[in-house]
Amino acid sequence: MCIIIDMTRENLSPNIGEHSTERATDLLSYFQAEIPGDPTVRRDHLSRVSSDNFISMLQRIRQITETGEATEYPFDGYGVATGTLLPPNHDDKPRLLCAAWGTVKDILNNTEYTDQQALDYVSVVAAISVVDVHPFADGNGRSSRLLSYAIATGGQNPEDIQNIISKSGREFWKVRTIPEISPHSGARNVPPDIVRDRLGDYMTPEEFLDSFHVVSHCDVDFALESAPSLKVAQHWQLCDRKRRAAQLLVFLDIAKDNPSLPLSQYIDERRMSRSLERYQCQVADIEREIEGTDRPGEQLALQDWLEYNKSSLLRRQNSLVVVRSILGDDCFKPGKTFPVLDQLIANQRRQSNYFLDKSYEA
Repeated sequence: MCIIIDMTRENLSPNIGEHSTERATDLLSYFQAEIPGDPTVRRDHLSRVSSDNFISMLQRIRQITETGEATEYPFDGYGVATGTLLPPNHDDKPRLLCAAWGTVKDILNNTEYTDQQALDYVSVVAAISVVDVHPFADGNGRSSRLLSYAIATGGQNPEDIQNIISKSGREFWKVRTIPEISPHSGARNVPPDIVRDRLGDYMTPEEFLDSFHVVSHCDVDFALESAPSLKVAQHWQLCDRKRRAAQLLVFLDIAKDNPSLPLSQYIDERRMSRSLERYQCQVADIEREIEGTDRPGEQLALQDWLEYNKSSLLRRQNSLVVVRSILGDDCFKPGKTFPVLDQLIANQRRQSNYFLDKSYEA
């Protein structure tokens, strides 16, 4: 067993609710009243927020996106399932969110980190925890993105808030699920004994293996229907939900320690460079097509397509710039290691248009 810093699986909750942008002003007012804009003050303020008040803040953010009122939206994610992911048991969710906020406060109180560094770290850890716990039937992604944005920036820009709660919000401010723990993975990033020791505090090896009867299939319902009996299906489901809770707690342990590990397989220079080259070729091809036609309607359509591809090309270029700005210019050299939280930040930002649409020096 090992842990992989795997940030490819996003919140896959079905979009039950509308992605309305009408509440951006209400959210801005809430953040202005509750979240200090200055990083030093914000860090100190958040370090004093209790776990109960954190849960209240999360519930209020969710409620504002629904009605505009800063009241507490109830945790209604009973039995929620997202694709192949079964979140923890509902009764465990408040406890897990409290544990997550405890890790957040530990990071905020770590004097080795600068103010903005600590805020960036906890913005990712808190958001990952919300997505993994899935306390709501719907709106977990939007709530986690808003929480992450507010912690990292203070949440003071109405255009950013509107982008986050829009249908394309997951591209504007990316939030991923927690690192994968799998018995099938090679010892890629963390020595197996680290995870084995910590995981054993939360579940038995048999429960861990039984949990994969569910997630090894593409569809949760199909996996449970394939069980020999209803009792076995219920056992598999219980084990999977328990594994998700254990997985989060192990992740929080590692996030608190922030060990340096080999670069995640998902921050891949070759893959990122290939994507960049593909858009470079597409831009060149479209420019040649525009030069080769004299029909106004076709030129207009091609021009729109060109602008889209130029925007995508810029984001691919900036993706490499962002990763190197966080991990260093030589980060892709073999054998190098980087703090886990820096890798999480780099992976979030290389996929978030909030960062990719900015101007960077060559």
